[in-house]
Amino acid sequence: MGNRALADPVMLRAYNDGHKGATAFFRNRPFIEAFYSVLLATGHGRKKVLVHASSLGAEPYSLAMWWLHKVRPATLAGVDLEIAATDIDAGFLSFAEQARYPSNVLSGMSAQEQSWFLHNGDYVRIPRKVRRLVRFLPPMNFVTDDPGEEFDAVLIMNALTYVSTDEQSLAFERCAKYCRHILGATAFHPDSIRRDLEASGFAPRMDRHRDIHEAWGDRLASQPVPTDSPEYSWRLPPYESDSSDFKYRYGALFDRIGTK
Repeated sequence: MGNRALADPVMLRAYNDGHKGATAFFRNRPFIEAFYSVLLATGHGRKKVLVHASSLGAEPYSLAMWWLHKVRPATLAGVDLEIAATDIDAGFLSFAEQARYPSNVLSGMSAQEQSWFLHNGDYVRIPRKVRRLVRFLPPMNFVTDDPGEEFDAVLIMNALTYVSTDEQSLAFERCAKYCRHILGATAFHPDSIRRDLEASGFAPRMDRHRDIHEAWGDRLASQPVPTDSPEYSWRLPPYESDSSDFKYRYGALFDRIGTK
């Protein structure tokens, strides 16, 4: 879809009460495409998606816009979508619910994607039809808290890099209790990711595996990242397929296969 021709997305960054929020619209298009392909393969009916660590809201709104403009028009009737979003920081959630962003977030987007926003001078807004798809939950810690309902897909994405290895293990164990089918995780402690996911009943999917890895732009490194680097769990080395755990280490989408 010509993703490489687009500039890197404009990052939205915020700091509040010791929490860091960093997000962007359409940050990894191959991931979004693969995610919806996998989600639709789980069958008809209402699909419930939970976005953890949703920060300032760009991720859930991106999913909602992609669904409305690209997925739903090409999907047979009988499938609906509901996106729930949460974050550990109440201030970030409050900002996200306002659905109002500086207009420079449009940089790096295609003309089609830019048309999905309401333009108003120095700001853009998320249209009502998009906002109706996104339900913001109370603040939540994905390591210790439970949303109290089940979801067809749970996205933790880049947040696991901010917790310890022990907390990562606990997060997957807890997630397995309310994730019915698909887990999305794209920045984590790589040396323990296979152990943690297998212990919680998740197995890697290979859908767009390498494409997703190489679409991360600012996260990509030109050579292996030293294990003692503070960016070891976030910076992505060149894609390699000769290690026994590469399906996990370079993975982004995982199937829930354990019994509940």
